[in-house]
Amino acid sequence: QAEILPLYDPDRSQTVVHDGRLDTWDRFLRFAIDLRARKLESKGRGLRILTRSISSPTVLDQLRRLKETMPEAKWHSYEAVSRDSARKGAELALGAPLELRPHLDKADVVVALDADFLNWGPASVRLARAFADRRDPATNGGTMNRLYAFEPSPTVTGAAADHRAAVASADVLLVAAALAKALKVEGAPDLPADRIQAHSAVIATLAAELEAHKGKALILVGDAQPAEVHALALAVNAALGAIGSTLDFGPAVEQGASLAELIHDVDAGDVDTLLVLGANPVYEAPADLKVAEVLTHSKLTALIHMGLYNDETAAISHWHLPEAHFLESWGDVQSSDGSIAPMQPLIEPLYQGHSTIEVLSALLGEVGVPSREVVRNYWRTKTPTATFEQTWRSALRDGVIKLPGEAAAAPTAAAPKLDKVQWPSPAAGGDDLEIVFRPDPMIWDGRYANNGWLQELPKPITTMTWENVALVSPALANRLNLQDGQIGVLDFRSSTVEAPVLRQPGQAENSVTVHLGHGRARAGRVGDGIGFNANLLRRSDAPWSSFGLALKPTQRTTQLPITQHHNKMEGRDLLRVDRV
Repeated sequence: QAEILPLYDPDRSQTVVHDGRLDTWDRFLRFAIDLRARKLESKGRGLRILTRSISSPTVLDQLRRLKETMPEAKWHSYEAVSRDSARKGAELALGAPLELRPHLDKADVVVALDADFLNWGPASVRLARAFADRRDPATNGGTMNRLYAFEPSPTVTGAAADHRAAVASADVLLVAAALAKALKVEGAPDLPADRIQAHSAVIATLAAELEAHKGKALILVGDAQPAEVHALALAVNAALGAIGSTLDFGPAVEQGASLAELIHDVDAGDVDTLLVLGANPVYEAPADLKVAEVLTHSKLTALIHMGLYNDETAAISHWHLPEAHFLESWGDVQSSDGSIAPMQPLIEPLYQGHSTIEVLSALLGEVGVPSREVVRNYWRTKTPTATFEQTWRSALRDGVIKLPGEAAAAPTAAAPKLDKVQWPSPAAGGDDLEIVFRPDPMIWDGRYANNGWLQELPKPITTMTWENVALVSPALANRLNLQDGQIGVLDFRSSTVEAPVLRQPGQAENSVTVHLGHGRARAGRVGDGIGFNANLLRRSDAPWSSFGLALKPTQRTTQLPITQHHNKMEGRDLLRVDRV
């Protein structure tokens, strides 16, 4: 629903810009043809391509073909809200970065370890539907599933849980280890449990319930947790008989090299040409990478940016190309369950935008080939020639590309092992403050900051609109004498931002949660200058949470745009009436 607004947004990029002056797509194509010729001679040396996560089979095929013709070129990918930890955790425990596919319709007991699976993630809609179906006793023989949640901040999933515990993000590993020990999981770490002592009774009850529901239990871990927690949860799931019942696997989405490696190579002078396709690293990257500084003072002879908006990265680029919205483009996409859908435009490009497929086609020497034909040509190689047209027309009609023959079997995985996991030392605790980063529930990582409808829509739990805040527990607020709307200074690793404070019941006592996506400088007339930029505090070695935050109150206040305050009774009993 919200995507309709950026489709028609007059703030969208509408013209090609070259060195600060208006230019044309045809002139860029001539530049791209010349670039291809030069890079073919050097086998792609000095060429880098940066994208967000790619789930298009056609684009991935283009990148592979480009690598074949230019073997020294390199593709990098970066998402501010990434699933890197989940993939690394699977690789640690299973030996391969497989994609987990949970089946909540088969689970009687579900444990969410900092996993807001009802609200965000690649399969949140499907998981929410399956979870809701199992919550209805009328259709499940008088029974319903049970949900336990351990999390630092209240979430939609935590609000739906039968049992919820507020724990620091760093302490989720301790909860997972305590569960693994109670279930006698081989290789489970022996970590100190003093910081989660208050939840020992719940953990003991949960372990017994999981033991009693083997084959019908499931542990889910959020993407914000480190790889070690994901690996440990896989071992617990295996011990519970979840694998093959409530959990199976699919192939992981292919990833490029890291953004940190790219910035290092640019800073070292090893890159002369960088194409940034659909990404905005200048705004989205952790502060310690100093992306804007490195790119501005680098030896790059060509920095080419394609995006829906003339954003923070476009501002320092040599070329900026307006990107076509996905509702204006031909393409394809693979979902988390392996289904593949064709993308066909609903409208001609409103602002003369072009797609990633077209830019990569130019580098492949296929200038002038329409993106529709590029997609068709890729799927033609996967389909018998005699039946291709029928398969293609059926795909456009049904919205799903169904290849002839048997469906591909789900990948199998070795039994999870924890022998390769290097367990981290428990993070600092006590009265130390933990900073927790989360995507904004509405504008995500900032890509929807100029979407007025999403800015206006109240966020779950807080019902905040139009900006972000620093969420603190009532206990911490009382300790620091903080009031709602009071401006605080957040200091983390020598970086500071000012943020209004909101007391949030259910917040882990010493955890302060901030949301990404705000504080934009070049989002558009709707999104510019709203809220604070949490990326200024983020670090590449601690992308989701870390202890070491200092929070200092100021004497300034602001009025928070909250549509409804929480309905907690604050210890008072409910009003009781007798029915006549």
